[in-house]
Amino acid sequence: AGAAAGALMTGFVLIPAIGLRATTLVGIGLNLTAATVAWLVAHRAPSYAVATRSARRPRGARRVGRPIARWLPAVVLGISGFVALLYEVTFTRVLALALGPTTYAFAAMLTAFISGIAIGAALSSRVKWTREREAPVLWLGLLMLATAAIGSATGWFAGTRLPLVIAATVANPPAGPGTVLAIEALYAVGVLLPLACVLGAAFPIGAALAARSDEGVTRDISLVYGINTIGAVAGSLGGAFVLLPLLGLQQTLRVAGVLALGAGCLAFVAGRLSSRQRVMTAATAVATAVLIFAMPAWDIDLLSSGGYTYAADVDDPELDLATSLKAGTVLYYKEGATATVSVRRLAGTVALAIDGKVDASNWADMLTQKLLAHLPLLLHPDPHDVCIIGLGSGVTLGAALRHRIDRADVVEISAEVVEASSFFADARILPGRPRAAHAGRDF
Repeated sequence: AGAAAGALMTGFVLIPAIGLRATTLVGIGLNLTAATVAWLVAHRAPSYAVATRSARRPRGARRVGRPIARWLPAVVLGISGFVALLYEVTFTRVLALALGPTTYAFAAMLTAFISGIAIGAALSSRVKWTREREAPVLWLGLLMLATAAIGSATGWFAGTRLPLVIAATVANPPAGPGTVLAIEALYAVGVLLPLACVLGAAFPIGAALAARSDEGVTRDISLVYGINTIGAVAGSLGGAFVLLPLLGLQQTLRVAGVLALGAGCLAFVAGRLSSRQRVMTAATAVATAVLIFAMPAWDIDLLSSGGYTYAADVDDPELDLATSLKAGTVLYYKEGATATVSVRRLAGTVALAIDGKVDASNWADMLTQKLLAHLPLLLHPDPHDVCIIGLGSGVTLGAALRHRIDRADVVEISAEVVEASSFFADARILPGRPRAAHAGRDF
């Protein structure tokens, strides 16, 4: 809950009101306050003996339910952590295409996801498992299946329907920026909150299964918490730097769904379920698998159209909004580690867009792209080395190479932008090959 409040306050209040540097200092101050309070409590509170691994179990110590495989809670919660961050990274990218890559949109997404985990964990932790351990194992498996089903359904909505919904809101003349922002935040909550609630609800059940006795509860829960955290770190890194560039957004969501489905089936197999429960869970697993793989392919023409910002410019009464936004031919589309890059040709104009927003073209902003190089190099008394932050179409680099310089370096974070810049070769009027091809490519 504190993390959700921090995301909400940072994106919507602190950064707009006091700026990035002061907001960072607020975070530092809060960390120091927490450390001070912890230090004071630690020095004023009485000491407590910590049970060791070799300690004998006291007479009458509680052992919850019947034994299950010791590895089950740790493995399922490890997969749950991996899936949770894989979903968060991927949905953040999908919603950036639908809502726009703004600080407000990101803050709304992060707040919704963290709030859902807190809400789900709070509700699940109130359940008292007084019967045998089959009940929590069954629910743990069902929650993982629900994660896969909800992730598939909301992913399909976010990748196919949400861009048009947001575009229709933007195209509505009475809707001001505040209204659009509120609607985007509501849809971010609607997409992410149910999924996060289910993921959050799984952890207390796994912790209850892992806690086998009173004297070892700290060790048992610390183990599953640590494995869950390792899974979350692996999901974040693996999703952003491996799965997304390799498979793309929709297939990465499908991988997350398959992993959640597998974790649920693992719980069912390891648990001692009745015949009726096994039939029910098998049918549910099959239905979830069908849902994961039956979702149709996303409409990349609409997804890359930038409807969240360009829908207001649509003024052709003979075309509906979707047709207008999808006008032209998509020459290039790739979902990379840092952004989704596309190139579209419309009426002779070729435009490069990052997360739907056009950042370079061979038409209206050609003058801007050239002047970014010409002005500083003409004003500099004796330029030799040039560094350009962001390649874009490469037109700025081409303009810089028309000057008598020794070296030009381009810093570009997205490999997909470098690939897409090849569609602007005709727009780069160069005096010849550069003398130093630092990036390994000749423009």
